[in-house]
Amino acid sequence: MSLELWQQKISNKQKSFSFRDFILHVTSRRPLTFYKNNGVFSHFPPNSKIKTVDFTTFSQERGNYTVYGRNYNPEDDFFVQLASLSQVVPYPHIILTGECDNSAFASFLANCKNTYLSTTINGSENVFYSMVCRANSTDIYSSVFVINNCANVYQSSLVINSQNIFFSFNVDNCFDCWMCENIVGCQHCISCRDMENQSYCIENISYSKDDFLRLKDVYISIDLAKTTQTDRNISMGNANKLSTNLNNALYAYNTHTAQNVCFVG
Repeated sequence: MSLELWQQKISNKQKSFSFRDFILHVTSRRPLTFYKNNGVFSHFPPNSKIKTVDFTTFSQERGNYTVYGRNYNPEDDFFVQLASLSQVVPYPHIILTGECDNSAFASFLANCKNTYLSTTINGSENVFYSMVCRANSTDIYSSVFVINNCANVYQSSLVINSQNIFFSFNVDNCFDCWMCENIVGCQHCISCRDMENQSYCIENISYSKDDFLRLKDVYISIDLAKTTQTDRNISMGNANKLSTNLNNALYAYNTHTAQNVCFVG
């Protein structure tokens, strides 16, 4: 079968996917779900045809994996041959690179410390329930795409070189911002949108430092009370109005009663 026919076949199949299955499909082996597989933590489900081994065994034996090699038959379908080969070659139950301390319950890690139920983490530590965090980022909780020296980020996404960021989306080079979207170079802001290089702002209105500090706790309490738990879990302009009873969730569509989830629907 030609590559064009395979592409058309895949495209037709994707049209029937649910949102969750589509995300799982397009992200390939970047896991969004973890499983208990044969007594170990894994990003392969128990019913998978993939043969898994613990990462230590894989690291010790992968140099000998040439024994699984097969001769390619150009007269047979390439993808069928590849699928057959994939079912006999052992895969590691998780992927670790470099020094990874206290991170047995996470995968696709490189030089990480204290990582839990997270994936695609590089050079970061104290990361929980998060995805794509790298470049010396620390203390990240339930967030997506946090990079370049970020610290203390909670339920936020697309955060770059920022610290003390809470319930926010698309934040670059900012500090101490709550429930903000699309801000760059801002400090001490609450419920602000589409701003650059501003400080001590609430709902895009500038205050003196003393007034801001006096009003900060009051406005945070009011803003959190105005939004539902579902809205706060999304951290993306309250994009989801179809989910209920979420606890610690990001980008959940039409999902009900879920905890510690990301990209589900």
